[in-house]
Amino acid sequence: MNIDVMLINANRYMPPVAPLGLEFLCQTLEKADLWYTVVDLCFVESIFQTLKTAFDKVTPGLVGVTFRNLDDSNLVSDFSFFPHFDIIIKLIKGFTKSPIVLGGSGFSIAPSGILERTGAEYGIVGDGERPLVELTQALKDGRQPSQIPGLVYRCDGGVVVNPPAWGNISQEPLSFHIFDYERYFREGAYIGIETKRGCPRQCCYCVDSLGKGTTVRTRAPEVVTHEMFSLVKRGINVFNFCDSEFNVDLYHAKKVCSVLIKHNAASALSWICSCTPKPFTDELASLMRLAGCNAINFNLERKDFWFSGGSKYNSVFDEIKDAIKYCKQYDIKAMISVIVGGPGESPATVSEVIHSLKILKPTCIGVNLGVRIYPNTELYDLLGLTSNKHELDIDNGFHGYIKDNDDLVMPIFYISPKLGDDPWQLIQKLIGDNNRFLFPKPNDENNVSTIALHEAIQRGHLGAYWEIALQVKNEQM
Repeated sequence: MNIDVMLINANRYMPPVAPLGLEFLCQTLEKADLWYTVVDLCFVESIFQTLKTAFDKVTPGLVGVTFRNLDDSNLVSDFSFFPHFDIIIKLIKGFTKSPIVLGGSGFSIAPSGILERTGAEYGIVGDGERPLVELTQALKDGRQPSQIPGLVYRCDGGVVVNPPAWGNISQEPLSFHIFDYERYFREGAYIGIETKRGCPRQCCYCVDSLGKGTTVRTRAPEVVTHEMFSLVKRGINVFNFCDSEFNVDLYHAKKVCSVLIKHNAASALSWICSCTPKPFTDELASLMRLAGCNAINFNLERKDFWFSGGSKYNSVFDEIKDAIKYCKQYDIKAMISVIVGGPGESPATVSEVIHSLKILKPTCIGVNLGVRIYPNTELYDLLGLTSNKHELDIDNGFHGYIKDNDDLVMPIFYISPKLGDDPWQLIQKLIGDNNRFLFPKPNDENNVSTIALHEAIQRGHLGAYWEIALQVKNEQM
């Protein structure tokens, strides 16, 4: 049977992540009267057999493959999703001659490099809904698709990346009928809910703006609430607000909470999210708790300090103390995530950060040594990689896949050489025996692997992943 599009979820990471992006794509395809089928590889025993069976049944005009993450941004694990993703693309090419289009947040990070390495015909950066429909219709009609916003394609021996067009985000509730969300939930996935898309903060190392844009585009709070309660009826009652930062639009965040409170959400469900320390008010914390929020991850960026050569005062304590105070006041668990080792970092500055975090006493403190360098970010430019001012070697602070990796598809990290030959030991001494810290170190048996995290969830551990990881780590010690 011929169909217009086959969509493939290639993410098999555990604990699993429900493919929210594909739900938006399917909603748009349905509205455009295009025929599609979905293949979910997350839980299958044999990728080969599952793909073979799928392509034996249908012949698609276009095969879409979603690439959610490029890697885990962790120098200790140094784990990249790309090799697994590349294998799946090669398997698909063995089953069909139909063109392949790649998409998802992971693809938007390094579109040219990923397209070149995989041999796929097309890609889409940014929002995928309308570009996928336009590409599908263009191929059906035999038209040249090169003018489609966000399209990545080959031309004259190179790769062209069209600028994305950031459209309005869907204001219609998703039906959540495409995937086995009950299975995802049983396996430990907190079902993602998008209340808005886009982030104006543009942190120097962050890639969210590449996949979601810098303009905040909100969804109606009533739509968000409808989606959550439709899943509650199916026994799914823990959610992750997968906005870049829930409170970057403070007014909208409060509106979402107010509608959830109106429906007495806290008695039926709970949710977690990420927030920026400012703006985070007493009023917002109160509303979030009443709306069912029980855990927040606060991400701290220290770019101004790094690139001032260590001369600009940047106290973590002053930046986030009120946010943590409000979380404690309203019984919301709070994690502070911070990266150390950026340009300009020194033993003195690391000591200041660790000391400030200890004073704050949040539920959990996540410290990662080494900054993942992604292409098309401010950090990439500031380190001089655009003009090849730095050689990628350890003496200059670079770690990871530093050979034959100019497109940075594979992980490359930066650690300030000022931290000396053993920065891991330096940080561990500063942390001491404080059990609030999650600090992954090379060859440390107390590091919490994703396998251990998944197993803990299967044993009944509940909470944000960082909360469970902290429990597992302290059980192991």
